[in-house]
Amino acid sequence: MAIHSSVNAHLEIELSALIAIRRHSMHQHRSQVFLQRLRAVERAGKILQRSLATGSPRLDLLHKMSTVILIASKASLRIIDLNYFLPLHTLLVAIYARLFAIVTSVLAEAEASTIAPESATHAITVTPKAEARIENKPSTFSGSSGNADRSLQDSSNVQNRLSPPEPAKLPNDSSVKPLQPQGRLKKRRKNEIDDIFA
Repeated sequence: MAIHSSVNAHLEIELSALIAIRRHSMHQHRSQVFLQRLRAVERAGKILQRSLATGSPRLDLLHKMSTVILIASKASLRIIDLNYFLPLHTLLVAIYARLFAIVTSVLAEAEASTIAPESATHAITVTPKAEARIENKPSTFSGSSGNADRSLQDSSNVQNRLSPPEPAKLPNDSSVKPLQPQGRLKKRRKNEIDDIFA
């Protein structure tokens, strides 16, 4: 499986940010659940880094890493809901989101590479059989002439049903005259003032 060259660099950046956060907040939040979850993500990330260095990451490690990230993010989101330590936990949730995006992209590539060779070999074995069936298939008009006429009639009926309807034609009646613009309908009423100034 070919892993993109930037995956290791992105993973290294996010894991180093997690390590820095853990060291900074280790004394203040020593017994907190979120810190234990952070350590679990850090350990799983280091194992995943070693697996990626070999060039073929194990699928079970990728699944475990994504599960650990989701559990850790839930712990931080609970603390955000309580409005405690918002800058720290929003930063943690952002790091978990980026780590999850990295892991899911690697997981998608790994699953695609395991599925692709099987489907390619299957396609190679199926294609010649399908071509042989098409070549050996008897023609539609091999029966009597009545059957051939009936099949032609059926196909024309199907084509008639599928074709779009023709547009309606306008009547050519001479009694129907086109509309013409009319003049002013209301005549101006004479006013006494008009008579005075006329």
